[in-house]
Amino acid sequence: MSILSKPEPPHALPLNAKQPNDIHAISSSLPTWASVQGAANYEDWIMDTLEVDYPRFVVHYLIARLLAVARNRLGVSPSLGGMAFPSERTAKRFASHLKAKKGSLPLAIQFAWMLVNICINFFIPSEGLKNDQLRWSNFYAVFFPKDLEEDALHLWSVVGEGMVTRHAEFLLERVHYMISDSEVASFRTPAPAQGELLPVSWSNSAQLEKNSVKERIAHLATSENGPMPVSIQDVFLFDKGMSAISALARSMQTSVDDEAVVYGWTYTETPESVRLAGFQRFTHYARGTAEELNELETSLASGHKIKVLFTELPCNPTVESPDLPRIRALADKYNFVVVCDDTLASFVNVDLIPYVDIIVTSLTKIFSGAANVMGGSVVINPQSKYHSSIHKSLAADYEDNVFPLDAVILANNSIDFVQRVHRCNQTALTLANELSLHKSVRRVNYPTMVGTSPLYEKVRRPNGGYGYILSIFFHTLESAICFYNALDVRKGASCGTNFTLAIAYTELTHHKEFEWAGESGVTRDCVRISVGLEDAELLLDRMERALDEVEKL
Repeated sequence: MSILSKPEPPHALPLNAKQPNDIHAISSSLPTWASVQGAANYEDWIMDTLEVDYPRFVVHYLIARLLAVARNRLGVSPSLGGMAFPSERTAKRFASHLKAKKGSLPLAIQFAWMLVNICINFFIPSEGLKNDQLRWSNFYAVFFPKDLEEDALHLWSVVGEGMVTRHAEFLLERVHYMISDSEVASFRTPAPAQGELLPVSWSNSAQLEKNSVKERIAHLATSENGPMPVSIQDVFLFDKGMSAISALARSMQTSVDDEAVVYGWTYTETPESVRLAGFQRFTHYARGTAEELNELETSLASGHKIKVLFTELPCNPTVESPDLPRIRALADKYNFVVVCDDTLASFVNVDLIPYVDIIVTSLTKIFSGAANVMGGSVVINPQSKYHSSIHKSLAADYEDNVFPLDAVILANNSIDFVQRVHRCNQTALTLANELSLHKSVRRVNYPTMVGTSPLYEKVRRPNGGYGYILSIFFHTLESAICFYNALDVRKGASCGTNFTLAIAYTELTHHKEFEWAGESGVTRDCVRISVGLEDAELLLDRMERALDEVEKL
């Protein structure tokens, strides 16, 4: 049965309930404003009962179990933190970034610091195993002083190259058959168990399913007016959206003098991901206004050079749109690459190929919809004059870390992607129109209602809509808190889920920079709604009931 035919009624779930009820869920319930604050600050009363969360925000318990096995085998102290990675390159990049924090450590833990330089490989000996067993029965562990745990979690989140949960689950069944290897002799250990392993449930690293996903993306990303279709060779798959952005930024940065621009109120981690990829020189035009675009043009006209511009359409959570035609004209005149993240709009709604060189997308969101798998993609515009050089540099650094079972899930989840997008479009537009009329609401941000609406229209496909995200802003913080606490829909991190999902956005993502966020219009009274597949009347009823509570203040 199609998921479109029977969506669950909207209801808030208890604190930290899995959303959905799956060990690989990417969201946990944050039903109150206080719980959002607690999650933002990693407070014990939240973390002590947390089973799952958005996988880049925490180390999932399956990964923690795998690390515990490795720690016990190696005799590594439980006082040290640890992370697990799918490949040597991802582990070494993490260790390299973490080493930059050495100056902040006390001398008393220098031995523990030395561990950061060591990537310990666990793998199954090759005798008698097929390639798929060997390729995925393999991981790297990196241990570090607890003093660096906050920095490590930041890297885990921003770079996005840590192990995924299904891979950890697979490895837990095999880790006792693995040997460990390291440049440190004491970390070279034999496998505790011997025996024949069960065959894997996929073939050729699930290349058939990966190609299916690529074909779907290529077909949908192709411009309706362009002379060249996007091919699957133009599509690169990644295990997460942030790892896609990180890999792309690394491939673009070829000189210490290269400079990037991040334009608009992008996803929170994007600017830092670009910086960590090697662009030490970059400018963030956070408001994404015409005035800031004028500033950029003036800078370029004076001889200032940039390598690449990153932007989003629409931005999160303001759902404002950049002026892509003007940016394209500047890029053509001053020779830089344009990268646009279309996650909140989707291939279904907008045609970006005429204006950008590269499209990046978090497939975790509405492309999957089921909130039980991560993924990301990079699409290189076949019409771009930079196509050959971009493709060559990205391919040179690329490694396929999409775990096969994730590819299978992603391929299945996205079968009805187009239909789900259209349904969410219709419901979100209905809700935005109705909620904007309520006296307790200061404003609703939706692509049809913001000042950049004409810019969105320039890239909207003939049959495209306006997406699944709307942001509600209230007259007072007290009203926003009351509304959020009373709202009877699922609440928590992430978006683009088949179920409606609300979050006190600024409270969660900008809790250390309220003033700066507020200057760009992302004030604390913002409640972002990711509209799902539920009946529009039911959702409107839930919203109105919560607004009734606001009226009682």
